[in-house]
Amino acid sequence: SFLMSYVDTGMFGIYAGVAPETTNQTIDLILEHVRKLKKARVSASELEAAKQYAKSGIMLEAESNDNQMMRAAQSEIDFNRHVHISEVIDQIDHVTEGQILELAQNIFDSHELSLTLLGPVPDEKAFEGLLL
Repeated sequence: SFLMSYVDTGMFGIYAGVAPETTNQTIDLILEHVRKLKKARVSASELEAAKQYAKSGIMLEAESNDNQMMRAAQSEIDFNRHVHISEVIDQIDHVTEGQILELAQNIFDSHELSLTLLGPVPDEKAFEGLLL
């Protein structure tokens, strides 16, 4: 998955590279997980693992001078101030299972989902209405 965030909007994406014959199964599995996120809280262990993953990624990115400069510039653009990594880590540490559930319910609105397929798609009609 990936996230693109801006001051007033953003995009969350899920992608998969699969063989054409497993496309439907892959989409079904992704949608099944999205529905689970919308209906039930993630477990404490899942949330802790996600927090550790996010924090370690931030810390690894901080080792690159290019990333440090991009982060500083993005902070100034988005918040009109420098947001220190320790503040971001603290915010991640305070995320709750309830907040994840609420966020999933807000961002995974079936009327806002879109699907892009790259590669050979023999029957486009087979995918119509799949996200609703």
